[in-house]
Amino acid sequence: MKHVNVTLAQRDMSMLAPLIGGRWVFMAGEAMTPHMFSPVDVIVNTTNGAVRIVSETFDSDFEGGEDDTYARLWISDDVSSLRVARREGNVYVHHRDELIDDVLVVRDTVSAIESGETLWTLTTDVAIVFQLSGSVISIAKGSHHTEMLSVTMARGLKLLEIPDCVDEWQDDLTIRHESSRELIPLATLMADGPR
Repeated sequence: MKHVNVTLAQRDMSMLAPLIGGRWVFMAGEAMTPHMFSPVDVIVNTTNGAVRIVSETFDSDFEGGEDDTYARLWISDDVSSLRVARREGNVYVHHRDELIDDVLVVRDTVSAIESGETLWTLTTDVAIVFQLSGSVISIAKGSHHTEMLSVTMARGLKLLEIPDCVDEWQDDLTIRHESSRELIPLATLMADGPR
């Protein structure tokens, strides 16, 4: 069985951790649309600093056969693209001044199973969720296979909808796919170390 781990590194999480306790200022992106989609990155600005949440693709053949494209999230402290976002009017101040109570990571595990045997398992972080004093904001991969990011807002965690993209893998007569999802506080991931 092949196991592929596409999760945030400790370095990524250490850039997100200082944002907890600060206040939300805005989010932005060079090409972020009013419908809250961004091809590649979203800048999050808080009173405790700013980070850029990036989605990039890589190729792998873990499913067997030819290479396919998969998306991974990572964090950068280079927010120089904010100048372009401001010039283009792609800065959004929803939920400004709300306190950042916590940061959580949405982690999916997808497996391919044939005749009761697991062929491969992909563990991947699909979203970063900012739990604010009056709302939640999720920055999520639009799919497991593209760079697109999607921002979703809700009044609370129970109302937040982050699509399960397991349907990107097609079952056939012999292989079926299963997925599970965890919502993990950033502090728990940092304490546990690499998984």
